[in-house]
This record gives sequence, C-alpha cells and structure tokens, in this order.
Amino acid sequence: GIGKLAFERALQYDYTTVMGVTFFATMLVIAGNLLADLLYGVLDPRIRYS
Repeated sequence: GIGKLAFERALQYDYTTVMGVTFFATMLVIAGNLLADLLYGVLDPRIRYS
C-alpha cells in the first residue's frame, strides 16, 4: 500500500515521493476532520455554530 511505498522510497532517498505520500495522508486527515465536524452538527441537534 501507500505505507510500503513511502517506506521503500525513503530507503532509496526519493524524498519527492515521500513528501507526496505525506501530503496525501495529511489531506485525508483534514478532509476527515472537516467531514466529522459537519456531520456532528447534523447528527446532534444540540450543537450550534455561532
């Protein structure tokens, strides 16, 4: 998977690929957090955004 790719490329000093994998993983985490925040407001009516 992506972890194996990043590990193998790090051993080969291919930092461009490692940075790309890190960026991709970071974007997935940010998108997941945004989705969780939006769904939390929909699923729990006690939550109000001011």
